[in-house]
Amino acid sequence: MKKIIYLGLIACCSFTACNKFLDIKPVDKILETEVYKDEKSVQVALNGIYMRMAKPELYGGKMTMQTLDILGQYYNIGSAHTYTQLFTYKYADPTVQQEFETIWSAAYANILNVNNFIEKLQQATFAMDKTSKDIMLGEAIGMRAFVHLDMLRVFGPIPSLDPNKESIPYVRSASSKTEKLLPLNEVITNILADIKQATLLLENDPVRKEGVQKTNESLTDNFFRMRNRRMNYYAVLALKARAELYSGKKSEAYLTAKGILSDLDKYFKWTVPTTIISNPDNPDRLFSPEIIFGVQNDQMYAIYDRSFNPALTTNAILVPAKAALDNVFEKNTSDYRYFSWLTPTIGNYEKVFVKFQDVQNKSADFRYFQPLIRKSEIYLILTETAPNDSEALGYLNALRNNRGLADLVVIGNRITAVDIEFRKEFYGEGQLFFYNKRLAKTSVPNPTNSSTKPIALENYLVPLPLSETNNR
Repeated sequence: MKKIIYLGLIACCSFTACNKFLDIKPVDKILETEVYKDEKSVQVALNGIYMRMAKPELYGGKMTMQTLDILGQYYNIGSAHTYTQLFTYKYADPTVQQEFETIWSAAYANILNVNNFIEKLQQATFAMDKTSKDIMLGEAIGMRAFVHLDMLRVFGPIPSLDPNKESIPYVRSASSKTEKLLPLNEVITNILADIKQATLLLENDPVRKEGVQKTNESLTDNFFRMRNRRMNYYAVLALKARAELYSGKKSEAYLTAKGILSDLDKYFKWTVPTTIISNPDNPDRLFSPEIIFGVQNDQMYAIYDRSFNPALTTNAILVPAKAALDNVFEKNTSDYRYFSWLTPTIGNYEKVFVKFQDVQNKSADFRYFQPLIRKSEIYLILTETAPNDSEALGYLNALRNNRGLADLVVIGNRITAVDIEFRKEFYGEGQLFFYNKRLAKTSVPNPTNSSTKPIALENYLVPLPLSETNNR
């Protein structure tokens, strides 16, 4: 952790926005007394943490549409492809090791920036509205839980098979001490404790009365608007349901998800089909009204060009095979996800992935919006954990109806039913590998054809980076 501690202390210095409020003297230390001088400077510091989360090494690329989705077996990757070693789980390969070194370093650097923010805001002596202070602290503590859960899901053991195995450190300090590796179940306990604290601090989050609220140019301060771009009250509770389900606490996950469902339906409306179907130049492919939490990814379209642009060669592009898509989407081309995310093209590919392609309207409020928690995940959690099949079928059909699909009459095997919708729903969002790992899947749909392929359980066990293990 010592290397990461150092990165954490200097990471904010790399933000463009930080230049306005950091006097970088000395180079390896933030001058906290100057940063936290008033509420506005605290807002800028918190914004910097969100900006860091959205960088390509974290949720702007590797943790969503690239590394994690390659592990999730979404893309048709051949033997000469840039990502072949990653796609085939060759964790000892130097390029793959560097991939996870980058993720680990960026994640813990941001956790340490969060911890520094929390400590300094708690110690701040300037006058500040208590509700505003509590909300910002709640957001930060919620972010700490969010990133730790994802590091656990990447680097930890399979939760159903080895919950007592050492996994990752849980870091609540910005100090330079080395933190011990905790068993998975202890990490979950820490995550849920942070979520409980964050929930209490976010009790007066304006999202609970006003919803997301778009920015208003007539206001001098929009900081507490656009709440879906921040770790808001509902995002923290959705994260709780995610963590509970991942750790096998199904009844708790059901109660948590059910407890926020009516508010989610009120404030995070299902996407209106016309915003996808009737707006071909500016389709809302992100289904943005349904996103409970996301970050502003200012490199989204640059990453699209580097990873998904049909002008790329077959050894560089991330693209699904047409036969695999027909299998996953059950040959249902009327599914909103199918026809808005997957477009035919002239050239080497039958279909290309365009979910993160730019639109013509440069003022569209969903541009650059990277989804991290969706309402649909709550519906799928409820489908899996509901106490009876009738209730589960209602949640599943609600999702299907809002994707242009007809009701199912019976649900059949619940996990199979959730599998089908989960694979469709989270293309480009980094969730499928975690889903497969949680359920210890030993076979998955083959991304190169219409068959299935075996997955060894050891493929879910991503080793800790050498920078971490070598320093212990």
